Amino acid sequence: MTGFLSISEAQEVYYNEAKKLYRSQRISGATVAVELLLAQTALLLSFWAPQDTEAEANSCWVDRAIYHARSVLAKSDISKGRQSGRLRVLYWSCHLRNTQLSYALRRPHRLHSMTNCLFSADDLIFDFANERRSPQFCDQQTKFVQIHLFIWSCKLSQILNNALIFRGHCTNQVLWTIKKPVVQYSTDEDERRRADALTDSRLSYFGLEKYELEILQLEATYLKILSLDISSIRIPCKWKGCSEIIIPLYNVLIMSRSSIVSLYEPFVSQTGSPHCEDIRQQTFLKLQDASSAVAIVVDKLLSLVRLDAIPVSFVAWVIFPAAVLLIAPCRHSSDEVRSPAVSERVHSSHERSPFRLIRLQMSRFKGAQAVWKTMQDVYSLTTKAASSESLNFSSVPQSSKRTKDCSSEVDLLAHILRLLDLDLSYGKL
Repeated sequence: MTGFLSISEAQEVYYNEAKKLYRSQRISGATVAVELLLAQTALLLSFWAPQDTEAEANSCWVDRAIYHARSVLAKSDISKGRQSGRLRVLYWSCHLRNTQLSYALRRPHRLHSMTNCLFSADDLIFDFANERRSPQFCDQQTKFVQIHLFIWSCKLSQILNNALIFRGHCTNQVLWTIKKPVVQYSTDEDERRRADALTDSRLSYFGLEKYELEILQLEATYLKILSLDISSIRIPCKWKGCSEIIIPLYNVLIMSRSSIVSLYEPFVSQTGSPHCEDIRQQTFLKLQDASSAVAIVVDKLLSLVRLDAIPVSFVAWVIFPAAVLLIAPCRHSSDEVRSPAVSERVHSSHERSPFRLIRLQMSRFKGAQAVWKTMQDVYSLTTKAASSESLNFSSVPQSSKRTKDCSSEVDLLAHILRLLDLDLSYGKL
């Protein structure tokens, strides 16, 4: 017996004790050794911080970790081709965590730019050289896979970091929401403004496609390095049950595919322009495909490892794909959408997997409980929409499901994404 009633209670007690030790060490002095210890501690506390302590607690701890890591690096001499005493690993771990939180939990204001990155992710191979030659707790092949999965995650975080900055420019485009003039006959200037709005929107869309291509190319490169066939979700038999490989592998796969869903969100949420409806509908179909890809990976993950091996950070990456997957069943008849459980709301087995992951994590993490409550609200919205006249999909023929009345679905998705943004903005996840 541990003396605690729940995992959450134990987590909060040990978190508070660790926070006290961090503060006492911070006051004691700012030597290189202390700064290094504080950076490592702050990074770990970003994972341990209970979700109901203070707003954006995990992001706050990552900010502290980056601050201490930079202080250490400023006093160290690290050059390309040399080991850095794991300082490069610490630097990338901090920025990896920061980008994940900023991207998945809708906190672009907490993002630390990696535009002028101090180190190349490929240089990490030098810091892992000794571990690869003489690994502990695993064989050399397993260590080889772990190292490359970490480097893959770091490179992916750099792409997402740049994409999030670029996306900020897309979101702030004033021309996106230009409406038709009130007068019946538009002037040449009005026509030019509408043409400029459409051109800017398309250019932004193509700019995001560049990042999507980089994400997919990076995935293909590392799957080839690791000799994996993820198209059929096949992994070597000896890896099954090996959470030391399965968890980081499926973490980066879910990140890759979920990031595409969040990447194009501005083109769904930004409404009011009559000029870009074709792009909005194209985006909606792209989000559905990407969300389905996430669901397939999550479904396989749940079949390979125990639930207690899956960290709560996975939940953040399935929130938006889960919301997108709720829209597709709206096309079914009203009798098919009256299930009382969110997990039964989605019509195929693999598409239920994001909801299963969230529900299964509820008993372990308060953050998952908050997400599940939000998904219940999303479910209520989609159920109400499916039964309304504005979204009467029961009369839509099967052959035209992906095109008929798509604008109504996009409007519903935009409303849902806005709800999720507002919920996540409280910073309790």
